[in-house]
Amino acid sequence: MVDHYRKGPSPRKFAMDWGLNPHLFNVIKYVARCNHKQYKNQDLHKAIWYLAVELTDDEELCDEIVELVKKHSLS
Repeated sequence: MVDHYRKGPSPRKFAMDWGLNPHLFNVIKYVARCNHKQYKNQDLHKAIWYLAVELTDDEELCDEIVELVKKHSLS
């Protein structure tokens, strides 16, 4: 098992305890593990996508939002 899956309480357990839906669960999952992976921004972009879906329910718009963020990312 990869190390970032063994750190602290699992994002899944946290999300279930707080009654989060799948979109918000994925936001927590990707943010929680991003610092433990080689490509941090990739997980942060996924978290942004799921947060945008939660807010807009428009997947095409979410793709555009993530692309815009990627263009302006620091690394």
